[in-house]
Amino acid sequence: MNINPPFEVVLYCGCGKEYGPGKKTALGLHFTCDLSADGKTHLGRVIQDSRSARWWLKLETLLLCWQTKISPFPWLRRFRLLSSMQAGHFLAVATAWLVVGLWSLEWSYSGHLADYIIVVVQPILGIGILWRFIDIFLSNLSITFTTRFPANPIRSAVYSLIAFLHITLSFGYLYRLMHIEFKSVEVVPVPKVIQAVYFSLGTITTVGYGNWEAQTCLAQLAVASELALGLFFVVIILAEVAGWAGSSRTEEGTLPIQELKD
Repeated sequence: MNINPPFEVVLYCGCGKEYGPGKKTALGLHFTCDLSADGKTHLGRVIQDSRSARWWLKLETLLLCWQTKISPFPWLRRFRLLSSMQAGHFLAVATAWLVVGLWSLEWSYSGHLADYIIVVVQPILGIGILWRFIDIFLSNLSITFTTRFPANPIRSAVYSLIAFLHITLSFGYLYRLMHIEFKSVEVVPVPKVIQAVYFSLGTITTVGYGNWEAQTCLAQLAVASELALGLFFVVIILAEVAGWAGSSRTEEGTLPIQELKD
């Protein structure tokens, strides 16, 4: 019985370098690219010899580059004082950043902050929140489909839950930033920043109690975006958990190119 796939395979790296035909039985295995200095931004793999397979591998390489180079966590660790920062420390800092951003926005709108503080601080906080928001999806995509197997699954599950909280806070920040008004049946007055976060949590968990309702087209568009991205993130996490059943090729190590060539 022929177990070889009915197509040709090739050794290809996401950087664009090709190493020629590969063994069909080695399809999916990883190797170290000659151009890789640190092994973190080059992703060599035995793939199907097609344009689409090359394109997807390049996309995976870009995700890996984000995770290891552009993500806030490795970027902050470039500084000498933060070089020993661990992932847990980073998540604590990111959570504090989001909370400070939310309340500073509330205080800005209520007139409790000076104008010069608003002009200087708010853009910095907003850029940091946007950076973290994008990082949640790109880094988790890279972890799920590239590196996959975590060193500690329980810790990774907790970190994923915190990332889910960060998405909720980020959309709460967006709702408050856009001055989105919500139809409410609440009698007790609640700070608008709390309203925004509460509504964001109800939206991303698809609960929708009905006591808050988006009124404008802009608000409805933001709600639709949060629903789509929230469900997408849940799918990523489910795929990550499913991947814990087996170790990743990249975590096991890469193979010499000579062993993979046809």
